[in-house]
Amino acid sequence: MGDRELSRREVLAGIAAVGGSGVVGATSGAIVQDDVTVPGGTVSAGAVDLRVETDGESGESRAGTIDVTLSADARSGNRTVTLVNEENPVYPWMRATCLGDDALSEALGMTLSYVGCEDGQESSVVASGESFTEFADDIVDGIVLDGRPETTEQHCLEEGGRLCLELSWILDEEFRGEFATGFSLEFLGQQCRHNDGDSNPFVPTPGCSP
Repeated sequence: MGDRELSRREVLAGIAAVGGSGVVGATSGAIVQDDVTVPGGTVSAGAVDLRVETDGESGESRAGTIDVTLSADARSGNRTVTLVNEENPVYPWMRATCLGDDALSEALGMTLSYVGCEDGQESSVVASGESFTEFADDIVDGIVLDGRPETTEQHCLEEGGRLCLELSWILDEEFRGEFATGFSLEFLGQQCRHNDGDSNPFVPTPGCSP
């Protein structure tokens, strides 16, 4: 990594919550009937609105997206993401998109953890990697989150429930280069009715490895 070039500014990640990104095809609005086929995939037992909030900003839709923009301004950082379920109990699903910069992907360490919504204390790690590629490859096809991560069994996120996550990142100190790029975390609430949390609603992807 020593022959790369970087200014002394750190990697700054600016995060904005965006609604209606269409995690499973170009659909919008809540789907409440069972076994609905949509462009790009099938949503079993319907999908419901899952509100995504981060640092005072929020967006509401069937599928919520957090866009993470990276630029050569900050070496490390963290951000809390809160999922709010205002409908029936759901299994909260999420996935990451790829970064699109191979050199940066190998130099950027990333961790996503469950944290307490009240105290911000980490309870367990959802996904982690010494490189962004390692981090994203674990979740790029979609994973189901635990509605009650403080327990040892899988739970739905109940109506009125909140689930808090912390995304943290750090850039390898030897990385050199100017850049402006980003990735997304995509969230989808899948009704627990007639589901066991094993039916992935996301369309499979090729992964993020070069």
